[in-house]
Amino acid sequence: MKKILLSSMLIVSCLAFGQKIKLKDDKVYVDDKECLSYKSKVSVRNSFFTLDGKPVFYIDVIIVDSKLGVDGSYEKVSFADSEEISTTRNEYSRKAIILQLIEMGVIENCKFNPDRIKDYVKRYNQNFEKSIVRHSY
Repeated sequence: MKKILLSSMLIVSCLAFGQKIKLKDDKVYVDDKECLSYKSKVSVRNSFFTLDGKPVFYIDVIIVDSKLGVDGSYEKVSFADSEEISTTRNEYSRKAIILQLIEMGVIENCKFNPDRIKDYVKRYNQNFEKSIVRHSY
């Protein structure tokens, strides 16, 4: 019974403090506040900008042939004015990645904090690009 109660309290606290992310009409809303703008090409190439149009980060979905050593596809998150890149298995949505950036402090109160990029990459990077076997045809 204690485990059920503890689990319930944990879930409720996460929901209470979680942030609601919405992508609509080329805008990103965090808790119904306009926070970023974005441009998307078939949800495969996504560019995110501050509200005044400055590039902030990019999310690209890379589709890989299983013959190259990786099964399926992965997401590449790169940052404007930074060499840092994070690649992860394609299991996150754009909303989930934005939420991760908020949780890691890269986006804080709708402001971009480049000092937190390394922490984000250290936490989420799975180095999928390095695991692809390169073939010359």
